[in-house]
Amino acid sequence: MDYKEFKKRWINRIAKELKNFPGGFLNSVETEEMILPGASLMPGAELFGHFEILDGNSNLFMQTGSKAKMKYILYANRNKPRKINIPVSEKEMEEAVKRYEKHLYGFLREMKKDYEIQFRSVKNFNEVATSVFNSLNLHLL
Repeated sequence: MDYKEFKKRWINRIAKELKNFPGGFLNSVETEEMILPGASLMPGAELFGHFEILDGNSNLFMQTGSKAKMKYILYANRNKPRKINIPVSEKEMEEAVKRYEKHLYGFLREMKKDYEIQFRSVKNFNEVATSVFNSLNLHLL
């Protein structure tokens, strides 16, 4: 097996097993609807405890005082929806983000174990894992 085959196998596996965010990580909690641009969003700067979310042209989409909210919005925007449901409770939002990140780290742990078996080393693992995640538009913040 070469790197290309390894990446392809893991892209397929993650795509098949990945739970939808936020739906797969929210318990029955009160939410409110949030309108999104239906385009790529990315983290901006942290300024005095406020986190920026930028659009694809580096224009400010929004600013929030909550790192969990910033992560939640960026994770939920993976498939560029026009709207999402966001928990009213900050605690519920934080918990959903933690559960999602745990889910993604689980893939990374399994991928690393498989990588060590296939290639007898962890050399270049970060590059391969980043490529796999980027192919699926997945990011850990």
